[in-house]
Formats: sequence, structure tokens, C-alpha cells
Amino acid sequence: MSKTWKIAVLRGHHDAATALSPALEQACREMIMTSASTNPKSDAVLEYWTENTDGYANFEVTWLPWVDVSFSVADVTPYIGDPVLNRGHVLRGTSLSKILGATQALPQYSGTNLLDGYDGFICLIAPGADLANPKAGQPNQPATYDFEGGTLGQGPGASSIWSMTTHTHTFMCHEFGHVLGLSDADGVLWDNVTYKTSYGDPLNIMSAMAFAGTTPTFAGSLVPNWPNLNAKNVKGPAPSRAVLHYWDNNAQRKTLVKTLTVPDDNVAPIRLYAAYSDTDVPRLLVIEPDSPQPNSIGRTYLEYRDVRKWDLGLKTAGGTLDRRSVVVHVVVVPPGGGNICSYRGEIVAPVEIDSDLQIRGTPYTVRVIDENLDEAWVDLKITRTSPLGFEIDVTGTDEIIGSDGPIELGHTPCGDTLHYGTWLTSARYAFRPVVWGLGGSGSSTGTPSAPPTVHWTVGGVAIVLGQQTGTLLGCHSPQGSFDVDYVLDPTGTLHLSSRVDQTYQMDITATATDSVTGSKISAQAIFASLGRFHGLPPHEWTLVLRCLQRVVAVFPPDLKDLIRADDQPRPNWLQLAVHLLERSATHATRFKRERAALHQLIELSRGNGRLVGGTTDFRLFDDA
Repeated sequence: MSKTWKIAVLRGHHDAATALSPALEQACREMIMTSASTNPKSDAVLEYWTENTDGYANFEVTWLPWVDVSFSVADVTPYIGDPVLNRGHVLRGTSLSKILGATQALPQYSGTNLLDGYDGFICLIAPGADLANPKAGQPNQPATYDFEGGTLGQGPGASSIWSMTTHTHTFMCHEFGHVLGLSDADGVLWDNVTYKTSYGDPLNIMSAMAFAGTTPTFAGSLVPNWPNLNAKNVKGPAPSRAVLHYWDNNAQRKTLVKTLTVPDDNVAPIRLYAAYSDTDVPRLLVIEPDSPQPNSIGRTYLEYRDVRKWDLGLKTAGGTLDRRSVVVHVVVVPPGGGNICSYRGEIVAPVEIDSDLQIRGTPYTVRVIDENLDEAWVDLKITRTSPLGFEIDVTGTDEIIGSDGPIELGHTPCGDTLHYGTWLTSARYAFRPVVWGLGGSGSSTGTPSAPPTVHWTVGGVAIVLGQQTGTLLGCHSPQGSFDVDYVLDPTGTLHLSSRVDQTYQMDITATATDSVTGSKISAQAIFASLGRFHGLPPHEWTLVLRCLQRVVAVFPPDLKDLIRADDQPRPNWLQLAVHLLERSATHATRFKRERAALHQLIELSRGNGRLVGGTTDFRLFDDA
């Protein structure tokens, strides 16, 4: 189902020295109605709204003639508190009034009401320069005055006014959202006490240009002959799916919206896909309150905003609001009455220290328990309590720096070349703290409350709070004491690196402290440096394992049922290979080649000095 808005485009030309041309006509159509760009496809302003409402919003456009209008310094209005006009401009209402009046005066519209029959208007001020100031050069006088853009009204009959020389694509998409009936108010309420009357939602086009001091944008293809050649340098983000659904639930395809209730903590985890997903998977979660309220008051929305398509310009690291994240909105009653879809915080992905968010004004806590950035989904656990937990996510590699002595070549049965030798490595690992139940701020943005602080010790040596990089001297391990280099990045992740030729396993402890209550919780991990070793380099361990997997896949299911439930989906491949040899002994003729390959792979694994899938070979097992 779709809805069609009838839109009239008013066009006023305020600089007669600049000639209008067919090229400008084409530029207007490509910017507003039908884009020739494929970056992204369909990125004209009206196409933006059709795409982001799943085809619900469609438009029938009438292009009204260009008219010449005159402006002078008498039309300039100063900003409040700026009587010398050094920051004044021509107000949007002044521009619209002159352009509308000049259009209505054309002979073809005589005796008619030009505004009848349209759902909304776009008013272009084009294409000349800003208004020259005759007092330019005098104290406190600017060289020119610009033309204010914006929207007059909201919803049916509203007019979106754009200066073609100054305004950006993001600005134009935002202002036209008002013509559709979308409001700045959606997303500005933090709680039932503080009401922000300015923009507040960091991931919604209707809060564009206000993203906590940043601007999440990307550059698109320029529109040839559009007077402001940089207009497409500021694009995105997409509208909030929550705000769109609350504005009109037909603006989101039903198969992409999942509605549920949360009566207790036993609701199973839910996979939520990125807001741009267009296959039939959940991309917007709607949690209905325990008791239905008028105007859906109390409804909670969850959406996952990734950094692709219209959200391409969102940042992926650092302490700002405009990033890949799970975003929460709640329908509330602001002071003074009415109802809005209020922004209530986010959980950045990958999570930074705090993986849950206690959603204000609701009984719910949402936690990110898993994520796949490549496939653009997160797994969410929604509860009515806030259980406490802390884990450290460890990733990294042992980078080969060099070798000592000769290198012997070998091969797997699958044809992979192997290199046996004595290798010198440096370990480079990242330790990402993931906490839940401590305040639930949801992000490192400080909104609505600060995330917990994390204090680290490495081999019994504490990192001094506030010192983001350095060397820890004399860290203890069973193999001796070593110096360890560290970096704490803006996300709270600890990066450790060992020196070449150092072999050890070192205890890591992190303690998270809630900034408000003082509550604490600790977690442990191991920093293991491979250092000097003889055998295959780490990336070739994976070649052996992959070959083993391919060989095992040849055997029929009745011979592969030895995988224990607690081993799935990553079995102990060495144990499985040994059992396959035993179980297939009665089929020695049938599986002669495969059995020989298994024997060779087992010897390769043992010859490397680290049993594949065994207790000492955590690296190869994890690479499975």
C-alpha cells in the first residue's frame, strides 16, 4: 500500500544577471525528483523519502514557472540580539511570500488560488549569489546576506524553502520531512523532567545537523549544474525507523517489523538486522507495554543502525553519538501534553564496555549479546531485570617477525605447502571489556549516564588510570617477568604487545566500577605470547585443520556422529579423526585414500608439537 502526496515546486530567481537554462531545469529535477546518480541509487530528495518508507511515500510533482523577484537590504532581518545586522539574513517567510506572490500574478493563474489541491510545497531560491550588502567594508558589516532555509508549517500545506546556493542535501531531506508531517520533537525527550526543545536524536534525519557536535555524513555524486556544487557533500543519515513507524506504521513493510511483549526474563534472544535490510527479516522491534495506552504511550522501539547506504557517514569508533549502534526510542508524553517518539539512548556496536541499556520510563533492559558486523545483525536479550556480568573478549594474532635456522617444506594431503622451522613472533592482542548490569548507560557517550570505569592489571602490574599508552615493567608470569607495551583506545579496549622471542602466559584482570553506585565486578583473561617455537607458522595450522575438515566431510553421517553436543559446532577435530579411523576400519578398501589422508594429517598435527584441538593448542582450535 502506498500514499501519494501532490507537491508543487515554486521557483524564484533573485539575480537577473544569471541566465536560466535547460541545464538548470534538469539539475532541479535530479536534485528533487528523479536522480541520475547511482551513489546511492535514487538519491533525489523525494526518492530518498520513497526509499526510506519502503515505497509508501510517493509524489506527484507540479513544476511551477520561474519568476523574477527582487530583494534588498530592507528585506534582511537580523538575528535576535544582533542589531548591527552582521549576522542577518532574508527570512524564509519573506522569500516564500515574494515568490508565491510573483507566481500567483502570472496570467495563467489569474482568478485561481495557486495553493488549492496540493499537499505541500517546495520553494527554491535560485540561482544567483547571496544578497550584496551596500555597506560592505564598514565596521560590523558582512559582504553579503544569505537566504534562510527551513519549513513553514508542518504536514498538509507546509512549505519547504531551500536556497540553491547554500543548503545541503541533508538539510533539504530534513526540511521536506516536515512537509510530510514529521517533527523535530520526536527524539528530544530524555525523561519526564528534562524536555529538550532542540534536536536530540543522533540517528534520525529529523535531528540532522545536530549530532552532539558532529555531522554523520558522506559525499554523494554531484548534481551537474546545481548552483551549490557542494550540496551533495553532506548526505544522510536515514530517518529513524522508529520515528517513521510511529508517524505512520504503513511507512515500514510489515514483514520487517517484529512486535512482542516482555512479560519476564524468559523471552528468547532476538536477532535484529540493520535498518537498511530489505529481505523479510526483523529490522525494527516493537515492544508493546503491559497495558495498552492511548496513542501507544509506553511503546518501545529498537533498531540497529549500521554504516551503509544512507548511514554510510556514521562513525565506527570514538566517543560520539553518531555511530553504528542499537538505538532505543520510547513513546512518551512530554511536558505540556501531546505525545512523541523519544530517543532514549543507544548501545554502540561492537559494544564498548557497557553492553546493556536500562530503558528509562520502561521496566526493560536490553543487552547486545552477539553481533556480526559483516552480516549486519545483532542479537539482543530483553529482560525486566538487570543481571550483572562481565567478560573480556580476546582477539589477536602472533605475528611472525622472522625465523631462526633452516625451513623445511612439507605438504598436506590437500596440496597445501607447509613450512617447518623455528619462528620468532610478537603477540598483538586486544582485550575488549563487556559489562552488563552496571548502570546500563549503553554507550561511552555519557548519555544518559556515564559507562563504568575499568581498571586493568597485567601480570600483577596496574595500569594507572588516565594513562592511555605506555610500557608496563616487570609483569609476572610462570615463565618469568617481562615488559609489556599497552594502548587503551577510545572504546575502552586494551591492546597488548609482546617483545620478539618472548614466550609466556600472563594473567589479565579488569575491574569495572559503576560511576554512580560504586558497585564493582571483575573479569579475567590470559595474555599468551607464543614467542620462539619450532613447527608450522600459525596461519598454516589453519591449513592443516581445513584439510582435515575436508577429508572428514567425505565420510557418511553414521561415521561422523561422534561429535558430542558440547563440542558443536566446533568439534575436537583430532579426536574425531582418530575415531573415524577406528570406526571406518571395516571399510578400509572403500575409504583407503581418506584413511591415508587422516593418518598423514594426524602426524602433521602432532609433528607440529601442538595437538590439533587439544588442550594445549587453543589457537588452532579457535581458528576452526
